[in-house]
Amino acid sequence: MQIVSIPNLPEKRVNTAIASISIPIHKRIDPIKISCLVPSMAKHADLQVCHLDGNTVIVCPEAFDYYQRILFPLGFTVLCGKTKIGRTYPQDAAYNIARVGRVAFHNTKITDPVALDYFVEHNIPVVHVKQGYTKCSVVPVCEEAIITADKGIAHAARQIGFDVLEVLPGGVSLEGFPYGFLGGAAFLLDKKTMYFTGAVKNHPSKKEIYAFLKKYSIKIEEGSIPIPMDVGSVIPLLTE
Repeated sequence: MQIVSIPNLPEKRVNTAIASISIPIHKRIDPIKISCLVPSMAKHADLQVCHLDGNTVIVCPEAFDYYQRILFPLGFTVLCGKTKIGRTYPQDAAYNIARVGRVAFHNTKITDPVALDYFVEHNIPVVHVKQGYTKCSVVPVCEEAIITADKGIAHAARQIGFDVLEVLPGGVSLEGFPYGFLGGAAFLLDKKTMYFTGAVKNHPSKKEIYAFLKKYSIKIEEGSIPIPMDVGSVIPLLTE
């Protein structure tokens, strides 16, 4: 097994990932429950963990002991963030950072300072956007291509040369909310396979999603539910 060297962009088939639901991989690490969050988001991985780069992840203080015990034996350095998770936005979004290729996208006003220091030290540019839920809002397609429904993220990504598919909001379920985020409902199983937690055919931008992924020779695998469900992202860690 190999560590996913570029976060969210596995080269080979994902073997191990942090995910709150069953997915077609060998080993699933169940996120810890953060009691202060609303029940539908209490085990959202992208609110408590961020894969910063290579073998380094950062986690919220509430979850540090849990992830240190599980991830250290797998070869990961687990950093403890300084920001405790709050119940509401933006206090719950300090670790919801979208790493895509050479950069990270986040609202730097709320980014955990340990994460910011890491990015500075390792020369990883952080693109400031208004949205704090950037990991939820972004589907990484390759090192310079993303799918998002967030206009601010789309604009910022285009400004640095990214190819962006801007989709319509909605078409993703999240209990207790009008809709969820597509980035929380999709991840790359390998370099050429995108997994959606539910059927893409019922998303309002389905045709555009199919065409965009086809442009990058990426096929689709889907879960069995009628529409994609925001499960708080899947964080790939190891490949076969």
